Amino acid sequence: MDNRSFFELYCQRTGVARSGFVTDLLRRTLYPHALPFLVMLRAADPDYFNPEYEFIEDVSLMRRPAQFAHAVRHFLDHPRNLTFLRDRLRLRISVRRMVTVVNYVRSPNLPPDLMLLLRSDGTRHPFRRYESNGPPTDNDWGSTGPN
Repeated sequence: MDNRSFFELYCQRTGVARSGFVTDLLRRTLYPHALPFLVMLRAADPDYFNPEYEFIEDVSLMRRPAQFAHAVRHFLDHPRNLTFLRDRLRLRISVRRMVTVVNYVRSPNLPPDLMLLLRSDGTRHPFRRYESNGPPTDNDWGSTGPN
């Protein structure tokens, strides 16, 4: 069994220099609509991305896929993730995107309760949630169009 850390495997698999690991993983796993705000959020609050850096550190130290569940729980339970910018506007790392990256490098082995959190919710728009099981239709917007 391969006992190298995720950090080592990631750098080897992606060809990213070790010094660029954190920056590369942050950019790959942020919600796409959060990328344009990266510099502004850092300038407004130098500690804004601390939960992301902690998550990346937890993931980078993984040597077994089962350790990923602990890293995800730690990130999701972080008190700063309760703020409007992070919770509602999702100006943070996407756990789904992190799962995709981890799967690319190594299979994460998540428990069923975390897998439920990562299932698709049928949204086309990052700021609106739907209660129905199916994807939204144009009728969901009414006559006013998308918000």
